Amino acid sequence: MTAPPNAKTPTAPRRRRRPLVWTTLSVALTLLVASYARTHLAPRAAAPTPAPEAIRWIAIGGGAWPDENQVSLEQDLALAQETLPGPGWTFFAGGPGSQGVQVAGPARPRTLRRRLGDLFQPRAGRDAHYRPVRLGADGPATPEVVWDRVRAAAEANGPPLTLFLATHGEQGATPAETTVRLWGGSPVTPALLATELEHWSVARPLRLVVAACHGGGFTELAFSAADPARGPAEGPWCVLAATTWDRASSGCDPNPDRAAQEGFSLHFLEALRGRDARGRPLPPAEIDFDGDGRISMLEAHARVRIAGASLDVPATTSERWLRAVAPEAGPSAPVDLPIERAVVRGLERRLGVSREEARAPP
Repeated sequence: MTAPPNAKTPTAPRRRRRPLVWTTLSVALTLLVASYARTHLAPRAAAPTPAPEAIRWIAIGGGAWPDENQVSLEQDLALAQETLPGPGWTFFAGGPGSQGVQVAGPARPRTLRRRLGDLFQPRAGRDAHYRPVRLGADGPATPEVVWDRVRAAAEANGPPLTLFLATHGEQGATPAETTVRLWGGSPVTPALLATELEHWSVARPLRLVVAACHGGGFTELAFSAADPARGPAEGPWCVLAATTWDRASSGCDPNPDRAAQEGFSLHFLEALRGRDARGRPLPPAEIDFDGDGRISMLEAHARVRIAGASLDVPATTSERWLRAVAPEAGPSAPVDLPIERAVVRGLERRLGVSREEARAPP
């Protein structure tokens, strides 16, 4: 089919040329946006992970499940990051961004439904909500991640390594069967940890701080395989625990108000900074018990014994060892124990009793 003779051949519409000024502005704006994106929006390279030999501390926290990740545990690990010297690693709950921190909310009305829930399924935390982990952690507190890093740091030559454990504990039939659970529910006992340590090539001293219920069970690490019948452990490690193996402890609080909290970690970490649990500076005489100008972990542990208002009964491997080997009778010699003397005097002042009254028979 052909077009009529008088028909005009259609032509494409002419494109209007943009003024030169608009073209120039468009190019300039494109370059400006690209430059901003490269500077501010592009993903930044992650900070290099410190080598194991440079690591001075490893902080591990949280429980097995979200309802065991009270906000105070996250706050304690944040305080540990600020307090412990040198580079370190932090492992908390399910890791950064995971939905798993329990925070207390306002009390809800006691409706019939709530009353029935309390009756047939009693549990804590009904007035709490959960938010993502905000702590700048290096990963989740799963056994696979934690023990791989702990072993790498322990086997590397370097200064003493501190392991700070802020979690939940359960009493076992014996101290060596005390259990703490990491994220996902995997149990860790003193006997299991002793076996791991004795198989590793530990190259530097380890200081294990256990802020957990029944944490004193880990003072069994004073013995080989966590068994007193097998004699002293040969490894260079010690334990400072929040309480004895047969007692619960405090400090797992969903209330985010630090002024309302009371627990071992808060007292211990603030004491290392020369402060009381509320962050107020302490006179040197109230924390530097041996007068050497620095605050040791044992002095911070002693400060908890003096100032702690909770049900905690702090324990150490030294105390556990003495209970096992000290004779009940025999010759004795005076020993200068400035930290123990400071604890006795501090408790005398706090309780308002004299030494003579304390020694008097009931």
